[in-house]
Amino acid sequence: MSIITKLFTTILLNQIECGTCRNVFYKFEDSYIVSLPLSTNCMKKALIDCFEGYVREENIPNFYCKVCQTNVNTKKKTIIWKLPTILILYLKKFKLDSYGRVQENKQAISAPPKLNLRDYVDTRKITNCILLVFCLT
Repeated sequence: MSIITKLFTTILLNQIECGTCRNVFYKFEDSYIVSLPLSTNCMKKALIDCFEGYVREENIPNFYCKVCQTNVNTKKKTIIWKLPTILILYLKKFKLDSYGRVQENKQAISAPPKLNLRDYVDTRKITNCILLVFCLT
């Protein structure tokens, strides 16, 4: 395992629950960068609110459930399974408008000197959830 992998790898756990049989599927995903959405309706405009948007449960239509053996509506939730030594966050500032043009979200986001991720990680596996924050623009 390289030093880059040791320092920067975040392990995410995606939990997908079938809307019919309630069976839960688990999928692990390695990532060097966590891409956080910038919510346009965010009132506080804080970095922690971007995490709220990232881990918010979302509905997924037409997911093939192996238990039901049919396409069903599901719910997906993402949590952080393993925090790296250095967590890199990318704020998604750009999106396509209805005409396919790139629009930049110029919303300012406040970042505290320390970020407590206790609500977004698997606390059975991670005990230290407080990270120092350094920002680049």
